[in-house]
Order: sequence, then C-alpha cells, then structure tokens
Amino acid sequence: MEDGNWNGTVLLAWNEDKAFEHHQPTRWALQPQRHLIDAAIMANNGPFLLLKWDAVLKDKPTVAAIPGKYSYDRYVQPGGKVEGHWRAEAAKHHFDIVTEETAQETRRHLEKASTR
Repeated sequence: MEDGNWNGTVLLAWNEDKAFEHHQPTRWALQPQRHLIDAAIMANNGPFLLLKWDAVLKDKPTVAAIPGKYSYDRYVQPGGKVEGHWRAEAAKHHFDIVTEETAQETRRHLEKASTR
C-alpha cells in the first residue's frame, strides 16, 4: 500500500497470490422493451428492429443520453426516485435500461432472427 498526502491511498495488492483489480463501473445502455424484442424474434424480423433501434439512438440525442444520465444520477444520488425517473423516461420511447453486455447479447439474438 502507498499512502501520501497528495496521492491518497493506493492499494497495490490485497493478497500476494492475486493481483488487485480496480472496480469497473457498470456501463448502461438502452435496448427495446422485451415485448418488442420477443415480437421481432417470433416474426423473424430481428434486423428490422435493430435498424429502428439504431435510428432512434442516432436521430434523438436526448434519448441516446439517457444511459449516461442514469449512470451519473445513480452514482450521485442512488435510490428509487432516480431509478423510477430514468426508467420511465426510457419507457416513453419504448426502451429499457440494461447493462451494456445485455444489450450486446440482445443484438446478437436479433441479428440471428431473420427470414433469410
């Protein structure tokens, strides 16, 4: 451990056999609501929903900014009020707030759901 007046405290290792890993904050993203995803997959229309998803995020910067605002507000003022507010804002545009990993997995499923 290093400790200094201006540097703060730096933890170099916790156990000698394991390297210390810094906490990685959760990255949030928007994805279409579950019922829209399910309907697109059932109709083999996944790529079309992907196009709509990308178009909304490109054409509406206020919608695309929701995950960043949600992440900031969760960090600064965690609680139900923040959760409810940003989830409701996303729902107005037919989106859910999910982790980046979940959104990428959903994209892979939609790409496979095609009539071709």
